[in-house]
Amino acid sequence: MSGSELPVPPAAVAEHTAGNVPIPGLLIATPSFAAQDWGAVTPGGWAGLLYSGLLAIGLGYAIWVKGVQRLGGSRTAVYSNLTPIIATLTGVIFLGEHITALQIVGAACVLGGIVLTRVRG
Repeated sequence: MSGSELPVPPAAVAEHTAGNVPIPGLLIATPSFAAQDWGAVTPGGWAGLLYSGLLAIGLGYAIWVKGVQRLGGSRTAVYSNLTPIIATLTGVIFLGEHITALQIVGAACVLGGIVLTRVRG
């Protein structure tokens, strides 16, 4: 189905999401923002916020959108299953966490599922 055949144009969906999701979120978070001791946030905390917002979220979504444009939504969605594997490996590399046997089994299942969808898809 191309963009011209969709019942609602993709731009309208994006505008709705961008306009309507943050407003309730900010209203719900207002009491917490007011109670926060902003002076207690360290420079490292602010750096972590910037990293999370700009790189982890911003760059991640930019790559995701490119993937959807090139591969289509269904083929791209399969790769979202890699998130827990990448998160686990990040914990191992940066936090010194240890991988368990169950995590290895889970990763094998995820990778096997991705291979099956690529071979049959």
